[in-house]
Amino acid sequence: MNVIEDKIEFIDEMLTKNPKDSYLRYAMAQELLLTGKEAEGMKMLEGITKEDREFVYAYYPLAKLYASKGKRAKAIKSYQRGLIMARKQKMVEIEGRIAEALMILDVYTHAPY
Repeated sequence: MNVIEDKIEFIDEMLTKNPKDSYLRYAMAQELLLTGKEAEGMKMLEGITKEDREFVYAYYPLAKLYASKGKRAKAIKSYQRGLIMARKQKMVEIEGRIAEALMILDVYTHAPY
C-alpha cells in the first residue's frame, strides 16, 4: 500500500464509526480526488453540501470540480453558497479564495448572495 491508500483506509475505518462526520467525509473526498476518483470525490462533496450546509470547506473544491467539467452554472452556484457560508462564519481566507474564483468567472459582486 502507498501513503494515500493508507490514508483512505484509515479514513474509511473512521467513517464506519462516524458516517456523518463532515470533516472525515471531506478528508475522504480530498484523498479520492488525489487518486483520480473524481466522480466519487464529487459525490461525497455534494453530499456534504446538502447535508451540512454550514461546512464551508466543501464548496470551493466542489465548485472547482464543476468548473473543470464545464459545469459553469453549478460551479457558480457552489462558489456563491460557499461565499455566503464563509462570510457568515467570518472565514476571510476562504471568502477571498472564493471571491477570486468568482472574479475569474466574471460573476463576482460585493453584494451578499
